[in-house]
Amino acid sequence: MAAFTYYAGDDGVRAGIALDHAIAAARGDDAPVPRLAQYLTAALESGMPPHKIREIIPTREAAPIPGTDL
Repeated sequence: MAAFTYYAGDDGVRAGIALDHAIAAARGDDAPVPRLAQYLTAALESGMPPHKIREIIPTREAAPIPGTDL
């Protein structure tokens, strides 16, 4: 989640660092690398601009959480 937040906030350097840590932690636990980490790695490596990611994130106005005021 940290990597995603950094990436969406136009901070590719910190996103990359957070991804490195997430991937290392998964591998250290013999767990699969989370898909979000895989997608973000691909986005960073391909040079995908963060505004593309922000376009697909639903806002509270567009997709409120059911049963809440959020």
